[in-house]
Amino acid sequence: MYDIYECNARDTWRFALGRSGRNPLVVVGINPHAATRLQADATVRRVQAIAEKAGHDGFVLLNLYPVRSRCVKDLPQRPDALAIEANRASLRRHLQHATRRVWLAWGNDIFKRAFFAIEAAFVVHLSFEAGASCERYGDLTKRGEPRHPSRASNSWAFAPVDAARYGARP
Repeated sequence: MYDIYECNARDTWRFALGRSGRNPLVVVGINPHAATRLQADATVRRVQAIAEKAGHDGFVLLNLYPVRSRCVKDLPQRPDALAIEANRASLRRHLQHATRRVWLAWGNDIFKRAFFAIEAAFVVHLSFEAGASCERYGDLTKRGEPRHPSRASNSWAFAPVDAARYGARP
């Protein structure tokens, strides 16, 4: 079902999932849940629909942290260093080829672990290095974060994100 699929040997860490295209939408969430190479979950279905609506012919879904979990609260307070290292390598590979936009899509879950902010700054920095704009879909949350795809409405549009919020300068 998905020709882009990067994970560890036991598929407990997922780094990337998507469909190739000449103009893919790059999306960065918090952490992977249930979607696999063969089966989408609600978030992946939503990302696909929004990518198509916005004129993208593919998408790649990345995350700030690659460890699978249904709930962010179940993730460790301190990240697994090997997971972070492998995830950053995947982020580098995919973000260096970002076309015009990178959709930041982590919602308020970014506040649930201190290391998420560090990884968000890394993503924003790589995006600007690649010449892509960091964008949100719809309004920011009340706490000022880009909304997660599961909260998205078809009536929303993409808009720029203030990179300085994440310590990056375009």
